[in-house]
Amino acid sequence: FAPGDRVAARYQGGRKRYAATIVAQRHDGTYDVAYDDGYTETDVSSKFIRPRLEQAKPPPQVQFEFAPGDRVAARYQGGRKRYAATIVAQRHDGTYDVAYDDGYTETDVSSKFIRPRLEQAKPPPQVQFEFAPGDRV
Repeated sequence: FAPGDRVAARYQGGRKRYAATIVAQRHDGTYDVAYDDGYTETDVSSKFIRPRLEQAKPPPQVQFEFAPGDRVAARYQGGRKRYAATIVAQRHDGTYDVAYDDGYTETDVSSKFIRPRLEQAKPPPQVQFEFAPGDRV
């Protein structure tokens, strides 16, 4: 295994395997492991570690480009929730300045935290049909 490899490891040699990442390989052939739940363990024997089947790389993230005035949904300070906003400026390093609809502003926002805003579509116009007695419908 190499640092960064995703593995399933038996914490303290127990029976159950937990998702983890190899942090370091030691000279004696053991490994330092960081479990997904936050626990860490050092000097783990390779007999307690198995490769994860999900070794495939995640799909590439879609990167959008925006211009000043574009309406977007942005994650304030990289949080989980997206808020309605407008692009104020594009910086030379590829980040953006954003003005949120609630009055807050943010600078140097990475495009990975910004998505195009899907404005509410207008409902289709109502169609009125007029029928006369005897019309076939």
